[in-house]
Amino acid sequence: MTDHEAKYRALNTKFHIRWERQSPRLVGVQSAEKLAELYKADEHLNNIPLRVWDSMGASIQAYNRGTAALSQAELVCMCKQAAKDMLLREGLI
Repeated sequence: MTDHEAKYRALNTKFHIRWERQSPRLVGVQSAEKLAELYKADEHLNNIPLRVWDSMGASIQAYNRGTAALSQAELVCMCKQAAKDMLLREGLI
């Protein structure tokens, strides 16, 4: 695990951010399997538009005031790490 992964996993744990198998729909992806395909093509998931990730980050910030000190970039990284962790748990990557 890289320092980057550890940081965002810790933040996701702190703020109770966890993706489930149906969560890819939140970023316009129809299934966990399709998300896995996108991940395999680009491990940073930059093939999903940044505006979509920004929207997810804003939703987290609106829901959890404790995240107010986090930057938009950190919120996006949290979302992407949660997505990757779901793919790992499901055995899709």
